[in-house]
Amino acid sequence: MPGLIKKMIDKIIDKSAKGNVVIKDKIISKFELKGINVTNYDEHHLDDPEIIKKVKKIAIEFNVNL
Repeated sequence: MPGLIKKMIDKIIDKSAKGNVVIKDKIISKFELKGINVTNYDEHHLDDPEIIKKVKKIAIEFNVNL
């Protein structure tokens, strides 16, 4: 299902940052430290199961249910 990673990333950022730009930037940095460049994913990007696993782990760290 193309675009799933993008939806997951957006949900984590939205739920965790709650509109705060500084926190949003920190969350994006956390993704980058885990090897995920959020700008590489859009609604047309094919979903990689390994990246999905990484995103799910990050969601757990931020207490976000996907």
